[in-house]
Amino acid sequence: MPLHENVTIANWQAKNRESSSIAALPERDFEQFIQMLRNFRATGFMHYLSFTRENWGTKWNAYEQEIDAAAGKVKFDTAWSCPIPVLQALSASHPTELIEVQFADEDLGSNCGTIHFKAGEIVHHDVSPGWQQLNEEGQKRWEAFAYEVKGYDPEDDQW
Repeated sequence: MPLHENVTIANWQAKNRESSSIAALPERDFEQFIQMLRNFRATGFMHYLSFTRENWGTKWNAYEQEIDAAAGKVKFDTAWSCPIPVLQALSASHPTELIEVQFADEDLGSNCGTIHFKAGEIVHHDVSPGWQQLNEEGQKRWEAFAYEVKGYDPEDDQW
């Protein structure tokens, strides 16, 4: 398989590949490897995390869902990032509706923003860059945005 596009991850993968030997695997690990090959043959993915990241844009399913059908709002948590592929598919299945998404992860202010979808396409995109790319003013803006989206109190020491 090709190395990851991220240089750091690609270097890690290359090093692991150079030092790995199928013949030296313990029986349990060998069987897991064989199962991964079966998974790949059947689905094109060796592991469910590869599938979820590519198809959902996140590593886990949604959790802590809150649905307010009357207001047309849904709130949920996912791991790592906004599940853009899922939201694009939802939007494509309702092409006349504008779907407005606000998201924020546990890294408050670094992975958050607003995206609007229509007919399966992103029509508005206002998303924070990585934390290191933000100046102090930008960090404060996106951190306040994330606190509001998550419903957290900035004065609470837990956050």
